[in-house]
Amino acid sequence: MKALLESSISWNSIKKHPKDSYRYYVRQAVIEKDTNILSLEVGLNFMPKKSDEDRFKLILCSEFPQIKAAEVKLYYMEELPEEAETIRPVSKAPTGNNGKDKESIKRKGQKYQESPITGNRVLGKKISEPSVRISEILSKEEGVTVEGMIFRKGSRNIKDGKKLVNYLITDNSDSACVKVFVSGKKWEQMDALLNEGDFIKVRGTVSYDSFEGADVIKARDIEKIDAALCEDKAEDRRVELHAHTKMSAMDGLADVQELIDTAANFGHKAIAITDHGVVQAFPDAAKYIKEKKLDIKIIYGLEGYLVDDEQIPEGGIPVEKGLDSKTAQSYHIILLAKDKEGLKNLYKLVSHSHLDYFYRKPRIPKSLLRTMRAGLIIGSACEAGEVFQGILKGYTEKQLKKCWIFTIISKFSHCKTTGF
Repeated sequence: MKALLESSISWNSIKKHPKDSYRYYVRQAVIEKDTNILSLEVGLNFMPKKSDEDRFKLILCSEFPQIKAAEVKLYYMEELPEEAETIRPVSKAPTGNNGKDKESIKRKGQKYQESPITGNRVLGKKISEPSVRISEILSKEEGVTVEGMIFRKGSRNIKDGKKLVNYLITDNSDSACVKVFVSGKKWEQMDALLNEGDFIKVRGTVSYDSFEGADVIKARDIEKIDAALCEDKAEDRRVELHAHTKMSAMDGLADVQELIDTAANFGHKAIAITDHGVVQAFPDAAKYIKEKKLDIKIIYGLEGYLVDDEQIPEGGIPVEKGLDSKTAQSYHIILLAKDKEGLKNLYKLVSHSHLDYFYRKPRIPKSLLRTMRAGLIIGSACEAGEVFQGILKGYTEKQLKKCWIFTIISKFSHCKTTGF
């Protein structure tokens, strides 16, 4: 317990110190029989950080695999019982190298001089060999070289004012934890240069880390690199007429600005914004185009939820039969505004779908769309569209023609891209 607790504490960050020694007292330690969850309460005669408590949980779960989780509480006690144990004397606690940052660290008993950051070379030597996919690296592999995007970074204090730095990176084939020991001054430089979203190339050794409970890459060399951007090399560039931003709940992750930048970098002349049932991304899209003066046109639209509230006799005129919003099946449909009148009708349809016909989703009745169709281009959407569902259900040619009444743009290729 003593060793685990000692390695969890950020000793340089303690605000209230005891006079003689850092001590602890275990008030409670219980493992629930049914759940294997450890409940632990530890009193201390100094004030730890909240992050120390979280780190202690991780170390406990790593060192004792038989417990499924740990509920830990570290708290300050003015007076500890006599049976309290000493973690370390106050004089042993590091104080940031007495106000000085070491320029070097010791490795294998020898003094290792840290090289300064030069250009994009962050640590060690230049990396000339090609990278492998993270998913292909093997346990206990030496001299592995990978590259990826940083999606989390952090550091913690260890002995003699040094820092244990870790980067979580991904190359979309898999993710990896990269660790390296550096001086405090070196960490300040690395922290300023490398941020989440940056790409790095790393060379090091793969080994099992008991703290992480997984293989990690212990880095020897690190370089900052540019992201490998995709290119559209087609002679005739396409225009995406069905794209979601993060305004599409559970279906979109991209910021509208990133979406526009990607299309513009591809050399596309336009891109349609078609979020599910909403138009919240429109203002940001319009503002971004104006501020950046990008040579790309925004096609304003949405992917709506169409419900059939009409009955169409053979060769007859549509007859309204009323809409039971709780039972009627909805189909996806793409609505694109081709002019200002279409944009106005799009806004009206969105308002009615949320205020008058909302049931789990903002629904658009066919009869309503028929009255507000002016200025709109209508597409069949994805595999959840009425046309595609009709094909999957084995509709006859006559039945399919009824589905085609509104559709101008068909997207058969979308079935392949969505994996259906």
